[in-house]
Amino acid sequence: VKQVEDLRFVSCNTRKYRHLEDVTSDVAVAPDVEVWTILSSPSFAKRHKAPQENIPKAKEREVTDLLLASLSTLVGGETNLQDAVLE
Repeated sequence: VKQVEDLRFVSCNTRKYRHLEDVTSDVAVAPDVEVWTILSSPSFAKRHKAPQENIPKAKEREVTDLLLASLSTLVGGETNLQDAVLE
């Protein structure tokens, strides 16, 4: 990703989990759910560094919101992706 400074890689992984729909599993996804991987840039990671073993919930929410805002910018800025996150 070159258009948005805070992002380096974005990938849709929905197909990877779609075959698990009929399996009782934590990774099975509903037909209307998409699964995405978003990787930040090194500069973003440096600005928002946190201990990987125990990420504070507030830091997790902050980083998630910032990366989703960056993804929204990448796809046109019209969608509030924060409302689309399943936890």
